[in-house]
Amino acid sequence: MPVYLATRWRDVPQVIAPAAAGIVGVVAEMFAGKRLLGKVPEHKFSAT
Repeated sequence: MPVYLATRWRDVPQVIAPAAAGIVGVVAEMFAGKRLLGKVPEHKFSAT
């Protein structure tokens, strides 16, 4: 990341909005997935 910032500094403003949207999406899906997986019975995760 530091190399990218050092060599492509002029491109950073173009990628901030998509990167921020991606981060927000990942965090939102993480919380949604945690709630959803909490409803799945534990025996469904068993490999045996």
